[in-house]
Amino acid sequence: MTAVVVITDLVVLAKHLRLLDLTEQRGVTPLFVFGPETPAEELARHRGDPAHPLFRLKDEDLRHVTDTSLDTLLRAVAPWLRERSVRAVLNVGEVFVEAAGALAQALGLPGPGTHAARVCRNKVLQRLAAPALAPRWTLLDASRSTAADDWDAFPAVLKPASRMSSSGVRAVAGPAAVAPLLPDYGADELLLLEERIGGREFSVESLVREGRVLWAGITAKDTNESGTSFFTETGHTSPAPRLTPEQERLLLGANTDFLRSVWFGTGMSHTEFRLTADDRVVLMEAAARPPGDAITRLWRLATGMDLDAALLDLALGNEPATAA
Repeated sequence: MTAVVVITDLVVLAKHLRLLDLTEQRGVTPLFVFGPETPAEELARHRGDPAHPLFRLKDEDLRHVTDTSLDTLLRAVAPWLRERSVRAVLNVGEVFVEAAGALAQALGLPGPGTHAARVCRNKVLQRLAAPALAPRWTLLDASRSTAADDWDAFPAVLKPASRMSSSGVRAVAGPAAVAPLLPDYGADELLLLEERIGGREFSVESLVREGRVLWAGITAKDTNESGTSFFTETGHTSPAPRLTPEQERLLLGANTDFLRSVWFGTGMSHTEFRLTADDRVVLMEAAARPPGDAITRLWRLATGMDLDAALLDLALGNEPATAA
């Protein structure tokens, strides 16, 4: 029987548990790789619960690894590749994006591609790949002692290049506010200092097959940013309300331009933009994986489209059903 390697963590898979039923319906065996964000005791508890979907997994169909490196992933899946007919690699979550992208491409299977996966894990590369969509930015040097001295675009935002979920993203009111924040970051972290873009925030979720956008939807984001130096998303609305047809066209066009600029292959993408008062579209960040939070569920409620089924079909090389 053919198999699909599903790479994830428990906290992410909780939003995509239907994948187990969907793989059965398509006649493929799911082989799960769980990463270091999955507590071993929690995984064991769910697998021992007859009411939980993971109860169905056989021991030989599961790996639990301690890091997200490509070498570790290869060691985990090597026996499967020798013994099974692996037809798909499906990454669900952020931390394995690069390793899973490399694995899929090496096997000649559908995926975003190693280049797109790498760029979507690094905000500096995103700025370089799509300069027309980027805010004004500078990269702080290794010493960080004088890197921001010539920066004059305030208010600004300081952010680490490779973290996720708004971790380490701080608002900076003026030049004197930069230096006190630097000790909060690792010495080897690349830091971006960039202009703070005002306006509403949106994400665009896309289903892409061989570089062609099959479906894209715009989600509005609510955040806590008013009156605080931190940035946290507090809510989502799918589809986004109060957008003119022209604003929708601008956001969807920016999304397509970005995906083209990073040579995105096949899979689901998640791009985040600001739309300014004068309708300038600015890229905040992008991801080569399904969106977090409950956005896939929101789109299913709003449109009836089964994004989990679409994710699996894309990974298997099939044309997914999409919303009209």
